[in-house]
Amino acid sequence: MPRKSKEMLPHEKLKKYIDDNGIQKKWFAEKIGVKPQYLYLILEGQRPIPKKCWLKIIELTHKNFKLEEFLQDVE
Repeated sequence: MPRKSKEMLPHEKLKKYIDDNGIQKKWFAEKIGVKPQYLYLILEGQRPIPKKCWLKIIELTHKNFKLEEFLQDVE
């Protein structure tokens, strides 16, 4: 399914969520099981969001993300 041009990519949406909610990136990285340096690369779109982190991100963002968003980004 093609992505609508105005839709944010998962890494962009995650970066906005973290910034808008004043979440410390180091804390968030620890909670999803990656190193802070790797989270930075994810947020900059330089690395994919690991599948092992998807459910943790959904939980930590209070279901602000849907699994389908991650799946569309993989296709």
